[in-house]
Amino acid sequence: MFRTTTGWVVSPTDLVDTLECDHRSALKTALAARVEGAPAPADIDPLVAQHGLAHEQAELERLSALVEVARMPDPRPEDASLAAAAQATADAMAAGVPVIYQGSFHHRLTEPDPGGQAVSFHGRADFLIRSDLDPATGRTRTPAPSDWTYEPWDTKLARRPGPGAVVQLAAYAHAVSVATGRAPQHMHLLTGDNHTHTLPTADFTPILSTVTTRLLTLLATEPAL
Repeated sequence: MFRTTTGWVVSPTDLVDTLECDHRSALKTALAARVEGAPAPADIDPLVAQHGLAHEQAELERLSALVEVARMPDPRPEDASLAAAAQATADAMAAGVPVIYQGSFHHRLTEPDPGGQAVSFHGRADFLIRSDLDPATGRTRTPAPSDWTYEPWDTKLARRPGPGAVVQLAAYAHAVSVATGRAPQHMHLLTGDNHTHTLPTADFTPILSTVTTRLLTLLATEPAL
């Protein structure tokens, strides 16, 4: 999470922190607010990060060999840049691009307070794939649904979906709904054993709502250790 001139910006990782440990979430909030003495989190093991990126890149190369893949820019932590990246992703979805890599989302979670400060969501999905596309072959599904939308796909090294990964996917699915007005029915996790786990989005909407509310409640208080 971080702050811009218009308020807090939270990510799917922040939602996972809130899901797993309220204390960790509070410490990260204090760090982002530059509270003196707030501890910095431990660095990610570079070997794990390297393997995770390789897993993601392998899927990117596989999809790129089958269909058109639109690659979205990495925004800066500034309001204008976040909005521009989200608009580029929305434009790609409106154009019906088969696959969007690192699609960016940015929308408000709260209304601005009297000082103009609000809480916003920002996240980047590994892949957004049209729901009428079979990503194994690159062909349109038969029969082709007339009400297709985009479904989030994420890559993880773990061999089974954990609660955190599911909450992240649910956040992306909700962001697709906000951006397009069409809620994806499914979300997908490609695990380290190259198995695809397909999950019904509606089953996890309640927990996403609960976790989001908990995080917003935390951000409504003064950050402290």
